[in-house]
Amino acid sequence: MGNRYIRLISMFVGLFLAVQLNAQNKNSDNQTDYYNYEVEQIGIGQDGTKLLLVWVDAKKVDEGIELAKRNAVAACLFKGIQASGQSEKIPAIVPQGITSENQEFFDDFLQLKDKKSGGKYLRFITKTGSQYQEKNKKGYRISLEVQVSYNDLRDYMISQGMAKSLNFLF
Repeated sequence: MGNRYIRLISMFVGLFLAVQLNAQNKNSDNQTDYYNYEVEQIGIGQDGTKLLLVWVDAKKVDEGIELAKRNAVAACLFKGIQASGQSEKIPAIVPQGITSENQEFFDDFLQLKDKKSGGKYLRFITKTGSQYQEKNKKGYRISLEVQVSYNDLRDYMISQGMAKSLNFLF
């Protein structure tokens, strides 16, 4: 009789854990597009711009180019850019990432470009440079040089209430 209860309790615990893990995976899928990429800083431009090299995986080359542009901005917003070579680490503008309070704003802001329009992130891309693509099993591995107006992006996020101003430090 006791063995039966242990099995029943074990089954409920296992079921509970499986449901919890599945729920966490569904919640994290909403943000994986914004975090599934590699970025390296390759230079600093004039007037607060950062030159980044972004790698993405995409089914089509055109889609990959747009993803690389968006992900360059997303890296500045959410991840920051690690130090490389002579460059110092670039801090994330919105270190708390996407939350339930700002989800709608960032969904609109980071909307990928389609035939009619694109997300507001595009105004912070000042230019793109060298591009490299390599065919793989899932499509293409694309790298793209992207110049981001980091200071303008930070100022915009502060004006929209998505980031905190650093004025309190001075």
